[in-house]
Amino acid sequence: MRTKDINEALQTLQQIEKESRDFIAPANKLAMIMELTDSPEEVKYLHLQPVQPELYINEYEQMPLNPWAHNQLAEKLGIPQKYYDRMLKEEPFLLRENTNTWLRKNATGKYLVRTTAGQVRAILSDRYRPIPNEAVTWGVLATLNEIKLKQGTGFTVRECALSETTMYLKVTADTVHLMKPEYVNSEKPELNGDPMFPGIMIRNSEVGASRFQVDIYTWRQWCSNGAILTTGLSKIHLGRKIGGEGEIRFSEMTEELDTATVLSGMKDIVQQAFEPAKMQELIERIKAGQQVKVDEPVVAVENLCKAWKLPDTYKDEILARFGDKTVYGLGNAVTEFARDQESIENQIKLEEIGGEILVLDEEAFRNAVVRKET
Repeated sequence: MRTKDINEALQTLQQIEKESRDFIAPANKLAMIMELTDSPEEVKYLHLQPVQPELYINEYEQMPLNPWAHNQLAEKLGIPQKYYDRMLKEEPFLLRENTNTWLRKNATGKYLVRTTAGQVRAILSDRYRPIPNEAVTWGVLATLNEIKLKQGTGFTVRECALSETTMYLKVTADTVHLMKPEYVNSEKPELNGDPMFPGIMIRNSEVGASRFQVDIYTWRQWCSNGAILTTGLSKIHLGRKIGGEGEIRFSEMTEELDTATVLSGMKDIVQQAFEPAKMQELIERIKAGQQVKVDEPVVAVENLCKAWKLPDTYKDEILARFGDKTVYGLGNAVTEFARDQESIENQIKLEEIGGEILVLDEEAFRNAVVRKET
């Protein structure tokens, strides 16, 4: 899901929550099963293809695993990911035997098995405390409403994206900062001055793929691309072990207090992020990059890709967008490339790199991106 409609996003999150069930399960009672047949010989003789493995949770529940849950199961059991994936694709019965052998050896361990819509979406430690995406979203909206009432500042949801593992919520203030006041575009006057809007990006994972995190974010109207600048709050989802076993409901447990604590911290960070002085400070750091020239753009992009471990195929894409040969222009080239990514994870990674470049001072930039003289 990727939408600018916050109501659509909330409906999707509510539906996922409605279809979700959680279980505490002893590892040695879990099992991987094959629904079609238990006989590899029969599959081979009849030229059948076994269905995808399912996880036996208890006598009433067995469900297929999504790719993320498969990855987590491999990690929990110490099975190398490449080998696990190969068995899943080529030898599912061998995968079943390996998985069940190592599950049985874990005699005292317990897992939190998270499911939604009849599918296992995560296999986690029994200390994991999920922070619901829906609660995070409502918490952000409530905080923004408080700021609006106090400061008179409006807000725009730029995007709410939900991947298989992580939610990203991007919001900017309607307070515009002109990055180049002298710039005039007679055909598109809304671009006059190169408008930029400061804001925040919230990320959260209910399945252990990411910390709960609040980042400072900006959105540039010129090319509708965003940049992630700094991290304000990061929280690991851990707490005390959950006793017992079977289906559980987090809404009925003391973990509500953990969520309340995290959301309170988020509220403080969001309020600080939208303080006019804080927003102006970040904008001034970005503006400073307009004065730092990049004399060798090809070398700079090559070094950038090397420093941030980006694929070589990205070089030409970034260079094609690198019109303004300054630090500011390079950061925008990366974030403009980010805007064109189909994968939200790829987009976020590039927005983080672009944002990091935008706020580098000249010395740090030259150390990171410009080839040193020998």
